[in-house]
Amino acid sequence: MASKLLSRSDSFKYKHVQLYKNNRLGVGTFGVVCKARCDQLECAAKLFHQRYLDAAELDLQQFHKECDLLEQLRSPYITQYLGRWMDPETRLPVLLMELLDENLTAFLKRHQGQLLYNIQ
Repeated sequence: MASKLLSRSDSFKYKHVQLYKNNRLGVGTFGVVCKARCDQLECAAKLFHQRYLDAAELDLQQFHKECDLLEQLRSPYITQYLGRWMDPETRLPVLLMELLDENLTAFLKRHQGQLLYNIQ
């Protein structure tokens, strides 16, 4: 299933992707975010939770939709999508994103007066 999912991607290709799974940046519904390196670029990697190893097609479809949407978005207000990759250890797809110096909440609080709208 995952290889079928990745074959539709026109995202950037990397010769070498290294995941730093012990360097977690956050946890969400679908998985964890950790630091990674794509060739020489440091980035953030969104990994599926292990329970998705035998995931239904619907879960992978949702991931694929997120990647397709992110491929089209360019904005200074969102982290940049870098591509998708398959983790050979888990055989699950990984979402690769721009790595920021701080989390979104801290960034928004620090720039509150400078943004187009007020974040509470």
